[in-house]
Order: sequence, then C-alpha cells, then structure tokens
Amino acid sequence: MAPKITLHFIPIPGSRADRLFWILEELGLEYNVQAHLQQGPTSPSFKEVSVLGKTPALEVDGRILTETGFIVQYLLKNFPKAGLEATPSDDSVHWSFFSEGTLMLHLQPGRVLGFAAGALPKKPGVSAEEGKGMAALYNWFSSVWVGKNVPLQLQCVEDFLAQNPNFSGSELIGSGDIMMGYPLNYLATGTIMGEYSVGPATRKWVAGIRARPAWQRAMERQDKERQVQSKPKM
Repeated sequence: MAPKITLHFIPIPGSRADRLFWILEELGLEYNVQAHLQQGPTSPSFKEVSVLGKTPALEVDGRILTETGFIVQYLLKNFPKAGLEATPSDDSVHWSFFSEGTLMLHLQPGRVLGFAAGALPKKPGVSAEEGKGMAALYNWFSSVWVGKNVPLQLQCVEDFLAQNPNFSGSELIGSGDIMMGYPLNYLATGTIMGEYSVGPATRKWVAGIRARPAWQRAMERQDKERQVQSKPKM
C-alpha cells in the first residue's frame, strides 16, 4: 500500500523545503502539500504539527518527521528506487553533515543578521545609535565569521566535485546530493549568487541537478503550492 504523505512547509522562497520536494519527486512518491503561513518569526498553525514551529516537516502515515537530513535518508532507505543511492556511501554521509554542520552553519546566521541589520533600524523605538550597532555587528560577522570560512568550504566542495560526479562519490544521486543541492543552488544561481566564488566543477554540478526532470517538477510544484496556498482565504 502506498504511504500517505503530506509535506508541511512555510511558503517562502529559498527554504529547506526544496530538498523535500526534490527527493519526493526523484522517488516518484505521491504526496500532498500543506502550507503554513508565517506570522512574525514562526507559524502558529505549524506549531500544531511540530512544537518547534519550524518547517519543513514530512508526515508519513501519521508520523511527523523533522530535520531534512533525517527525512532524506529515511525516504531513500524506505522507498528505494533504481538510480538513487538507498544505502548512503561514506561520501554521502559526510556531505550530508557538511551541508548543515559546516556550510549552512556559516551562511544562515550571516543572512539572518543581514536581514536584521536592514530591517530592525527602521522599526519604531530603535535609535540611530542602535541601528549603527546592528550594522557594525553584521559587518564584523560577515568579514570574520562568514567571509573567512565560506570560501574555504566552497574550495573543499570544488576539489571534491572536480574528482567525483556527485556527492555520493558515484554516478548515483544520494543523500549528500539532496542536502548539498539546497545551499549550492542559491550560491550559484539564486539570492546569494555572486557573494562568493563558486568554482567551475560546482557550477557544472548545479547545472546538472537543475536539468534533472525531478528537480524541475519539484520547483514547479513548490511554486504552484506557494502561489495557491499563500492567497488570503475569501
């Protein structure tokens, strides 16, 4: 019997939900989508799904799964498909951890601080001096924390892809590829394009995943669900 799957996500561009739309399409699984509109820093309706109030999450036959790294490996293991790596190689495991524990560890705080430095000074009650302090903190963080680490990390990525077709270390797409696809896509083609140097082997790999029919179906489905479910109910 086919599993009953619902993907829960906040319908904003550039989220980790990319990974789950992609893996579900790669596996050819049928799934429903439930968008949860954000109010302030989180989504009240999503807190009814997961107490952390952070998306995405996957509901499989009534069981709520969180953490995209775990969900990707769970799906590949329990719903194997020819051409995809069911049992993760050492390379896949390494890059799965690297994606969040190293690359996103530096990228995400930098993005959040950048948004805060731009938005918070404009809020009522924030003085000009406080606004300058926020900007200074962002500039320091960008140069010391992000600027000195992300280029080295991207060089590690480039060195690996110069010698391997995928993050699985083989011709098969694996969990490492699904996990790394999210940050590298935006570094190479999206909202943070041009902020960091992305090497030719990395760009070639990103172009390859974006050409995959499953990736294209995933992005089309996500865009459709975002547009439909973000509209106010009449």
